[in-house]
Amino acid sequence: MKLLFAYGAVIEKDSYGLTPVLAAAVAGHARIVEYLTLLPQCSTADRIDALELLGATFVDKKRDVASAAKVWKIAMLERQLAKAGSLRDVTASPEPAYGYAVEPRSAGELAELILEPDAVRMNALVIRERVLGPVHPDTAYYVRYRGAVYADSGDFTRCIELWTHAVDMQRNHLDPLSVATQVTILSPDFILCQVSTPRGQSWIFFLIPRPGKSWKNIMESCAFF
Repeated sequence: MKLLFAYGAVIEKDSYGLTPVLAAAVAGHARIVEYLTLLPQCSTADRIDALELLGATFVDKKRDVASAAKVWKIAMLERQLAKAGSLRDVTASPEPAYGYAVEPRSAGELAELILEPDAVRMNALVIRERVLGPVHPDTAYYVRYRGAVYADSGDFTRCIELWTHAVDMQRNHLDPLSVATQVTILSPDFILCQVSTPRGQSWIFFLIPRPGKSWKNIMESCAFF
């Protein structure tokens, strides 16, 4: 990568609108993120988003809460030092599927969050949806993955809440017959249908057990979800 930049490589965004530093954060390549954030081409906003996204990847992909806490703390300090109005707004309407979780705004709030494993996981989902957006496949994938973990622990209510949110994101932001939406609805691990209720349209999940496999194992083997 250093050779590429030495020979005049230009930073461009991919089809999802991600810069290289954000793409590296999605994949969990910490050293590449560190290198790219030091380049003059990397904006303060991208650097902070990349660190926060890297923390989310540490939580969900590498199960490394300590490293996540470290990069989240660095990102928080960067936010506090940044000029007013130079960063993207992180304020959003709390999502019920995430337990109405909101991102910590101070070192004290972050320290309290790190002590609650479930709060850490929800924070990772909140950050990923904010930075990547609902269209990126990793956003819906990790929402479903977290739901699968809840299913393994017997908490099917949380599982269905998260899976419903994942489906709604795809329905609201992707074409009706997009591949991602079809894969979700036609998943071999559950049957999804929509029914009319007095309160409107509701999604119903019929879970289909797989002998010898946990829901988390299934999600890990279906990276295309």
